[in-house]
Amino acid sequence: MRYLLQQLHNSDNSSSSASSSSSSSSSSSSYYYYYYYYYYYYYYYYYNNYYYYYYYYYYYYYYYYYYYYYYYYYHYYFYDYIQTYVFKIELFLLKLCISGYQGVCEQYELIHIHCFLFDCLVFKHFEHLRIRNNFS
Repeated sequence: MRYLLQQLHNSDNSSSSASSSSSSSSSSSSYYYYYYYYYYYYYYYYYNNYYYYYYYYYYYYYYYYYYYYYYYYYHYYFYDYIQTYVFKIELFLLKLCISGYQGVCEQYELIHIHCFLFDCLVFKHFEHLRIRNNFS
């Protein structure tokens, strides 16, 4: 780009000697104008490229955040579903334990330890209520 502008400047300088001073000042001003335009365009390109990478990074970060939020929502929904299901079992076993069925109170105490499906760790451990001691 600078080479083309320099050639344009040299071609303007090789004109007739009668109008050499005016032509050289005009070409010089046009050269600086084009150089300034080129510099501005390059700065705009750099800014646009930087903005593109920033937008791409923001989009990637948003996608990652959306994926993490979706995973967290699914994890929480599944946990809530499991907790509701286990709570129903606990309530049923508690009714049987209070009614006096043999061996049900031990099962009621064991079901308080939950192995979660995703991380397979002990997620929640309730205090043992010792229903057998209270209702024996």
